[in-house]
Amino acid sequence: MIFSLTNSTGRHPLTGFSLLLLGHGFALGHEFVDVVKDAWHRILSVPPFNDVLTLEPAKRTISVYADQQAGDLGLEQFGAHLEIVEAKQDNLRNYLATTSLRVLGEGSVTEESAIRVWPEQGRQGRVGSLVAVLVKGDQPAELYQLTSTPRYPVPLVAVVVAGEHWGKVLVRGVAQTFAQLSDEFELPGLEFRRAPLTLVEPRPNILVLTESQRAELAAGGRAQEVIGFPPGWGIDRKTTLTFHPHQGEEPDESTIRKATGRTQLVEGGAGYRFGVLRGDFDCLMRRQPNSTALPIQAPGVEFCRPCWAALREQLNSWRDTNLGRRPRILIDSQRPICDTVGWKTGESKPATDPFDLEVGTQPAWACSVEPGPAQGLRLVNVRLKNRPGDPFSQVEEIFSRIEFSAPRVKFAGEQEQVLPFAQAFANTAEAPELQVLTDATSNSTTGGFLGAVRLALTWRIPGHWSVEAVLSVTFKDKNNDFDPGGAAIGNKLYPQMSIRYRRPPKSETGRLSKIDWLAGSIRLHPSNVFPTDLPVHADLHHFLTGTQQITLTTDSNSSDDDSTYKWDREDVSEVFIQCSGEAVPEWGLWGAEWESGRLLATVLDPSLGNFLPDRLALKFAGAVARRGHLTRNLPGLPHWSWLFDYVTPLSSGSRRFVAVYRRGELTGANLDGGLDREIKVRWPAGDEEYTMTVEKWGRQGAYDNLHVHPGMGLHGGREVVPAPFCADLCTHLHWRWGAVTQSGQLPATPGALDRPQFLGWGRTGRLDQGAHTTLGAPLVPPNQHVEVALDLGARSVSYEVRAHDPDFDAYQVILEQGTGVLYTYGGMQVADLANLAGALGVFNPMQIQDRKSELAQLAATDPARFDRVIRVMFHEIYDRIRWYDVSLHDDVSANTQQVPDQLGVQRSLEEL
Repeated sequence: MIFSLTNSTGRHPLTGFSLLLLGHGFALGHEFVDVVKDAWHRILSVPPFNDVLTLEPAKRTISVYADQQAGDLGLEQFGAHLEIVEAKQDNLRNYLATTSLRVLGEGSVTEESAIRVWPEQGRQGRVGSLVAVLVKGDQPAELYQLTSTPRYPVPLVAVVVAGEHWGKVLVRGVAQTFAQLSDEFELPGLEFRRAPLTLVEPRPNILVLTESQRAELAAGGRAQEVIGFPPGWGIDRKTTLTFHPHQGEEPDESTIRKATGRTQLVEGGAGYRFGVLRGDFDCLMRRQPNSTALPIQAPGVEFCRPCWAALREQLNSWRDTNLGRRPRILIDSQRPICDTVGWKTGESKPATDPFDLEVGTQPAWACSVEPGPAQGLRLVNVRLKNRPGDPFSQVEEIFSRIEFSAPRVKFAGEQEQVLPFAQAFANTAEAPELQVLTDATSNSTTGGFLGAVRLALTWRIPGHWSVEAVLSVTFKDKNNDFDPGGAAIGNKLYPQMSIRYRRPPKSETGRLSKIDWLAGSIRLHPSNVFPTDLPVHADLHHFLTGTQQITLTTDSNSSDDDSTYKWDREDVSEVFIQCSGEAVPEWGLWGAEWESGRLLATVLDPSLGNFLPDRLALKFAGAVARRGHLTRNLPGLPHWSWLFDYVTPLSSGSRRFVAVYRRGELTGANLDGGLDREIKVRWPAGDEEYTMTVEKWGRQGAYDNLHVHPGMGLHGGREVVPAPFCADLCTHLHWRWGAVTQSGQLPATPGALDRPQFLGWGRTGRLDQGAHTTLGAPLVPPNQHVEVALDLGARSVSYEVRAHDPDFDAYQVILEQGTGVLYTYGGMQVADLANLAGALGVFNPMQIQDRKSELAQLAATDPARFDRVIRVMFHEIYDRIRWYDVSLHDDVSANTQQVPDQLGVQRSLEEL
């Protein structure tokens, strides 16, 4: 049983920061208790952790726990390094999963599972946690592993209790986890030369500089006029600051310049040598784990002013608040999503026997699972049953099959090898393991998962590293977490292939060849079609086409700023004297006259001539919405010209394209696909010189996503393409979200629960550039090259990945982001639905308030009819947001799509 070392409570361990101290080699009783007390004392002796002692117990944000009977954790010492040996890598996780701690409440004592408090992948921030192991020994050594990996599934630090400064390893680990501090040391190599400007989650102790800011500082510019400093840096208008630029190209590992205790502007930090500032010459966060040049265990090293301030803010913000952060996922710590969920039930299955699987209730995922040496793992007849609020719920099958290819490996100096599934099934030393996982624990990191099937296979390759692949499909419950606005509801699933290389049997001796890359693919066979004879209400008969379509879209990074409009604020009383009772936005009524760049649909400055009030209201709607987007952080209207750069609907044929590049790979236009590039495109043809700027950011490929959906028929004689939203049994697969799609939030509709999931991977995949850190970047690691192959005749989508330069024992996860199906527009609130339809002219914008009331009453009294009304309304919305309205843009030809498609200048855009 874990016991509490601090007497702070009333506070549950999941509502504050929890430090667990474990012993290795100490005798039970006084020896162990004395060393954990000493460890806590050493932490408290470093400012500002001594603030803890000044707070009332109930206000203390850090609680300390200990256990002297954790058993063998597999720790071994190799010189100055501590490691957990591979054979015992699960010991810590298993100990936590079978151990409880007492929680003292008001008049009661309960127990909490330790694995919830110190989970796999960890918890960070004010409600974070950390495991620290104290090792008995004579020679200093340390282990610093704050990122979850297969070898270290639970983040931890460990230190030999020897020398004078072993406590600093604990101090640094707690501080970095608790206050989300960045490392401040620098690393070699081109990828760490300059910090990227697209880091979305800056840490409190570093600041990223633009080229122009750096130039101004280097020229002697006053820092307060160049940079906006956070309060924690302790800088006011009178502070005297000197910029200390990085010297040379190599990392600065000197310790000659000592910390001053005041804020300095020192270039270098977060791994980067240029373009990032830290707050002093030296700091405990600048010290590098297991380094001889910048050792953590050194005298006279404490926290710099920004780190101290960030820690003090966390320590003294004692009120209950939910500041949990998603686990940090780096290029060497990826794991299949089924391994990150806490499952209560795991059932082993024969690795070659088919079986049926069903998880969930409303809705429920169901399929037939077919494992075997020919196909590895295959799911057949994948259905989503009992879908609430879906009039098409009789169509249950979403995928006829989900299949995995045999993995491939490329050893240096050799041809690539295909690894047949039959070889892994014949491996009796490491036999295939097939599991069905169900009953997820209900905590913030695993909520919503219903179940998973997981098959682990290992290939022994004579004279080479062994290769392991986990083929898995994880099923999730319904949610509105498919898009940044949370507009539609559906169910996700995660078909994933996770490949890594591991140590071969001891019989394999000699030097083993480097692995250049690991590769694999996942093939989906979507079968979401509405049969022509499906029994549905007459209002929905036009949806029943019996066909299927794929729509490819490229999200815009530039449409917010690649056009110039002359803005004109109107007198509300003059324009809408007849609009009494209709609310005018608080930012006012605006017209906008195009001057240059992209032609944004419905953004115009109507002349105040002899217009009927409803047409006049429609002519103002686009400019007013645009103004709200630019000045009030509201989402823009979903016109294709506002959201996309080009779109390709496909009804037949086949297509292959690069979805994600690696740095240095050439595009069809002979440009580096790993870098930013752009092209000017004349669109649409008209009297004016309308010109789009298509910006592709580093690693962005031909398209960013695809939607497989039932053919939606016609509206007004024109084909309906349901993008964006696409919630009529539409399969979504995204590998990048553009910058524009993530701007703004609907006022009435709650956003997707976890907005960071739409951020991509950073440029290096390491330190602060892991998953979910970078706006507009691909959702796949930077060492992956991704291609997508479509065959509409076979109804197949193949997602193919080659992961270069993989780290040892580090999974390369294919299709980390998953896929899923949307089936209802229920994520949007009635007020936002009415505002959207009115702004797009589905009904008179002067009647928005009346329509809100009508829709709200219908939703309350007849939900089925309300759903039909909304689906039919979106049928018209899709038509309006695809084409330019010639009644508003009279110099544009009829039936002109707002962005290019395969009939326009598509090829040059795909190959950019």
